[in-house]
This record gives sequence, structure tokens and C-alpha cells, in this order.
Amino acid sequence: MKKEIDTQKDKSTEEKIKKAAEKIFLEKGFSASRTRDIAEEAGINLALLNYYFRSKKNLYNIIMMEKLDVFFNIIIEELKDDTIDLNEKMTELINKYTDLLIREPRLPLFIMSEVQQNPDFFAKRMNIKLKVREALGNKTLLYGKSLEDDMQLLLSLLGVTIFPFIIRHSMQVLFNMNDEQYNQILNQRRELIPKLMNELYNQLNADK
Repeated sequence: MKKEIDTQKDKSTEEKIKKAAEKIFLEKGFSASRTRDIAEEAGINLALLNYYFRSKKNLYNIIMMEKLDVFFNIIIEELKDDTIDLNEKMTELINKYTDLLIREPRLPLFIMSEVQQNPDFFAKRMNIKLKVREALGNKTLLYGKSLEDDMQLLLSLLGVTIFPFIIRHSMQVLFNMNDEQYNQILNQRRELIPKLMNELYNQLNADK
């Protein structure tokens, strides 16, 4: 019984540290974050943080992997789903990314900046290419169209969905908007983006 209680305490402390580390890393990035800041945010001493995670780098790698998993698994899961058509896939992707990034507005800039500084982490640790291939099998996102068309469609979809979150602060300052007003604009895009993507899809097919 005591061992079970100790295990629960260990898990609780680990989660508390990870939640604090996530907040600090998302705010400051890896280089500017200090283990002391994370320990203070978690309400523990530095020795306890080092006991659980050994180093800032180890803790960062865990957080980064979890964030990348969440971010890219949205695409992977939608690619694997054979029960819905292209329009439904696009709508699902738009809604899931909008939900995620309204909850975690710092996430896109964090991922962009950290992946740019350490591309090998993304390429080797995440195996995104392999996961996409496994998800697609012998089909393409456009159901038999070219790889180039797939790339155009996916890049455009992610661009128009995610970029408004990347430029969020500047747009709010420019148009004097608070968070609630900007979120309203983002939510309106749930209906606008599928229309834009359908136009692109039709154009790609018209060029064949």
C-alpha cells in the first residue's frame, strides 16, 4: 500500500514539474529557461527537479516530444481515417488545430523556433515521414492525385490555419483587439478556410 502511495506521489510530482517546464519553455524557449525557474514554478526545490529529470536538456526533450506529438498527430490521425471524405478531413484538421492553438497560443512559435534550431530532433526523433507513409499506405490525400498536389493542399491548409496564430500578437495590436475579439475572428475561419481550400482543390483538378 505504501509503495502504491509513493508511486502516486512520484507521478504527481513528475506531472507538476512537466507542467511547470512546459509553461517556462513555451514562454522563454530552451536557451533562456533556467531549471531554477522551473523548480520555482512547480513549487519544489532544485534538487528534487534534478532527481526526477537529471537535467534541463532531458526535461526539455520530453516536453518537446510531447508537444510535437500533439501537433503532428492531428495530421497523422486524419490521414489514417478512411471513413470520411476530403472535405471532412480538411474541416476536422481546421477545427482540431484551431481548438489546440486557442488553448495553447504560444505553441506554433515555440515549435517553429525550436525545430529551426535543432532540425535533427524533428527529423530523427519524430519519424514524421515514416508515420505519414504508414498513415497514407498506397493512397494520397487527394485520392490518386500527385504528390505535388498533396503538398500544395497540405501546405496551404496548414498555412491559412496556423499562420493567424503565429502573427496573433501583431494583428491584435494593429487592429486594437483583445483576446476574445481575436478568438472570434479565429472561430469564424472554421467556415471560411474550407471554402478557400475547396477553391484550391478545384483549381488543382482544373489544371490537369
